[in-house]
Parts: sequence; C-alpha cells; structure tokens
Amino acid sequence: MITNLRNAKMHLGRFVRLAAEGEEILITVHGKPMARLVAVTTLTEDSLPSREQWFRELTEAAEMTRPGPPHATGQDFWDEIRRDKF
Repeated sequence: MITNLRNAKMHLGRFVRLAAEGEEILITVHGKPMARLVAVTTLTEDSLPSREQWFRELTEAAEMTRPGPPHATGQDFWDEIRRDKF
C-alpha cells in the first residue's frame, strides 16, 4: 500500500495494524518514497549471537576505533604530545 505522509499521520494506528498483519506500507512525501512501515520480525534465541560471540565482536570493534597505538595509555598520549612540541 502507498500513502502520503499526511494520511499516514491521520491513520497511523490502522497502518501499524496492517503492517503487523504483513502489509507493507510505503509513505511518500511530495510523491517521493521516504519511508516503509513493515512488521517487526520476532527474534528467536537461535537468531541472536551467543554472549561470547557478541562480546568478542564488541571488543574487536572497540579496538578498531581506539586512537593511537593498541592498548595505549594516557601516559603514552602525553609522551607523544611532548615529543611533538620539543
């Protein structure tokens, strides 16, 4: 189903019910598709990563975003700043 934003605002409850029943609602603004309202898929225990896997992925992501050398300390940063100044 395709609807405009104004109609979606006025009938949001109805559209949410339709989406929950499996209908896909496409919301347009000035005739251009802007959003899609769909049902939320139910997460099962099998679809979730294990706690260990989740923690490992989180740790790896944190390591990739950490500035400076791996496992740098605050003192390492101060030493680098001092080297740059002198």
